[in-house]
Amino acid sequence: MGAHKLGLALLVAALVGASFVAGQVVGARDAKLFRAYDQKRESMMARSCGTHATLWRRASTGQYGCLSMNADGDSVIAPVFDAAVLSARR
Repeated sequence: MGAHKLGLALLVAALVGASFVAGQVVGARDAKLFRAYDQKRESMMARSCGTHATLWRRASTGQYGCLSMNADGDSVIAPVFDAAVLSARR
């Protein structure tokens, strides 16, 4: 009877370990996909800034903006929205 309990405990431990390893693999794959998606999204937003401005990201909030310099040296930041803005009239 004791050997059956030990075998069952080892089986449960192996299943828990296997599910943990599978979760780590899925998590690593998801992180890689999210990084690739963020790079693609940032490059698309950078195109909206034009040729005379650069894409700027505020680290504390994650908001984006187009940073450009005036002729007198002042910097101007225009907000860039993460998604297209849809306006509807009634």
